[in-house]
Amino acid sequence: MLRWWDQSMSTRGNDPRTVVHVVVMQRVHERDLAGHLLEQGGYEHLCLPMEFEPEARCVTSLGWRDPRQREGELLCPRRFPREEVQELQRRLGLYGTAGQLQQWPAPLDGGLFRRSWFRIVAAPPDGWGHRVRYWDLAAAVDGDYTCGVLMSRSQDGSFCVEDVRRGRWAPTQRDAVILRTAEIDGPSVQIILEQEPGSAGKSVTAYLARRLACCCGLRASEIARLHVADVRVELPRPHLRIRSGAAKGGRPRTVPLWWDAGTLADVAGWKLERLRQGAGAEEALVASQRPGRAAGMPLSRHTLRKRFRTACKVLGRERLASLTIHHGRHTFISHALAGGRTLAEVRDAAGHTNVSITSVYLHALVEDDPEVGHLFSFASNRA
Repeated sequence: MLRWWDQSMSTRGNDPRTVVHVVVMQRVHERDLAGHLLEQGGYEHLCLPMEFEPEARCVTSLGWRDPRQREGELLCPRRFPREEVQELQRRLGLYGTAGQLQQWPAPLDGGLFRRSWFRIVAAPPDGWGHRVRYWDLAAAVDGDYTCGVLMSRSQDGSFCVEDVRRGRWAPTQRDAVILRTAEIDGPSVQIILEQEPGSAGKSVTAYLARRLACCCGLRASEIARLHVADVRVELPRPHLRIRSGAAKGGRPRTVPLWWDAGTLADVAGWKLERLRQGAGAEEALVASQRPGRAAGMPLSRHTLRKRFRTACKVLGRERLASLTIHHGRHTFISHALAGGRTLAEVRDAAGHTNVSITSVYLHALVEDDPEVGHLFSFASNRA
């Protein structure tokens, strides 16, 4: 409809200097034709809601003003008496009433969450414990918004919306905003990233590729062949199982997940998500999130390399120029050694044939907290 109007209907006037376009319609969506034209500008908007709303009184540039005075006063009570309007409202529901009767496709007081439910406070009251920022991701500068909401919950079950970050950002800029926001929030705030198909699904798989490479030392081929059942989080020492058919040289191994709490939480969470999607035990852990026939298909090594670079764009073009997914493996080994794991432990986790290969990484200096269980705080959800 919108494309037809912009590219076909807009050219149908005999004389573009004098042609006048008149659209008469009821609202059905914020992005319907009326909303599209209002966003473009250049139109006179005559809005006649069924029930009068003083705060949204229509006044046109021609001097016409909605003459009604009382809130809720009907537009044409002789044709639509109160009882008939109430029956329409019952059948249409909240959003249908807002759009088709009131000509505002979103209720003025909100739909799912009413403004009247909230009170404004200067700061969260004392005693508010768990704090979470959830990011609803988009990936375009001219489409949907990316939004990150920071909320806290008190011991009595009340919730406080502390902060909202919202904008239209390209993926690289969006990831940088998420990272800066996490640094401001601090380590006590749990960060949750949306997991869904489409462009946001690509972001999640890109993040997973980076997590598995940088925090587990997996090669691209090993990530591609990782199965849902290979995530062994139910054991006292949670780990990844790298089967002989997936490992380089056919040498099976286990990669500890219990070395780092953030990695364990992310990988375990994604396993649950794949199970929720209906994936079987022998299906790919990191799989396509595109809707349709491609959904759940394993990602190729080539695609994983691209997703890894996408996840690392926040590092800047200069550093990205020479970066490969194998550098993530080097990061894992260096941080594991600097964090206090022994040469033998890291050798086994990385799948090296002997300690001499692993010892090459001993020169690395890492300033992160060396406490076991938090080796990779640099790559936590805040990244």
